Amino acid sequence: MILDRLDAASESGIISAFTRKTIVDMSNKVVEKIAEKFEKVRDGVKSVMGGRVLEHEAKKILNEGELKRAIENALRMIADNLPLEKVAEYSGLSLEKVKELADKRSA
Repeated sequence: MILDRLDAASESGIISAFTRKTIVDMSNKVVEKIAEKFEKVRDGVKSVMGGRVLEHEAKKILNEGELKRAIENALRMIADNLPLEKVAEYSGLSLEKVKELADKRSA
């Protein structure tokens, strides 16, 4: 199954989770175009490829990565003694989250 091979490639580091998701999305678009008159075929192939479950998974992975990067950047700014309001503004994190990070760092 294609999805199994993509999973294996992602788990082994050959491709990233984001690349895996992109391949699935592109495949779904091709399937939709080819089978636009055959709803059952289209739905069957999409379910084999992962469909909405993978879309949600990829968004979750991407969001987690963006949050991790924002936190790492905020921690560097906190270490450089930038005002917490500026850290929140520059990192995109809430002021409350930045204060929480600053408190954990000083503890």
